[in-house]
Amino acid sequence: MSGTASAKGMAVMIPYKSSPAALTDIQQSRHTDESLNETKHIEENNKKIRKKIEMMARERKKKTDENNKETKGNNKKIKEIKKIEENVTKTKMKNKRIEKSIKKKAEDNAKMIRENTKKTAEAKKIEKKSGAKKVKENKKRDAESDNDNERETKKMKMEADGHDRRAYYEKSRTQAISLLNVVINECCAHPQTVQGQERLSLEFQVRAGPIFFVSGNFQAMP
Repeated sequence: MSGTASAKGMAVMIPYKSSPAALTDIQQSRHTDESLNETKHIEENNKKIRKKIEMMARERKKKTDENNKETKGNNKKIKEIKKIEENVTKTKMKNKRIEKSIKKKAEDNAKMIRENTKKTAEAKKIEKKSGAKKVKENKKRDAESDNDNERETKKMKMEADGHDRRAYYEKSRTQAISLLNVVINECCAHPQTVQGQERLSLEFQVRAGPIFFVSGNFQAMP
């Protein structure tokens, strides 16, 4: 009994004794079925692979989107951090300038204080020297004034003394003249009282003092 190739997927009836040509057809058909099955399997595998690839692509895209979102957030954070760092740098520079300015002002103030202290010391020294000089000048002026006053006092005293002396001498002279007139009159009235004299000689001298001297037998103390 001879057999033929069945439809695709059907079992093939092989006769017990077959010719070489029939065997070749059977083998070729089997090979074709196997090829078709393999192709189908490959297509299914490819379909699974494509599905897997698509799923992986979606996951990769999702992950990429998340990464991009995260990267964008990170970039934003980086910008913020960079801005903060810039602000910190600016603040440091500003603080450094302020510190430098404060240091310079402190140095200027210290220099000014030193100069003022030096000027004050010099002023005090000059003032002390000037004060000592002034005191010395005042003492000298006071001494000169005292000397002038003393001289003036002495002068006034001398003038007063001189005036008193002149007045006293004038009084003494007047008294002496009166006394002399008395003596002369007495001698003229009684010439015998002066024995051995050819003429009357009476002299007097007024000296610097309270005594009035008359030559002869008469002496008077005014």
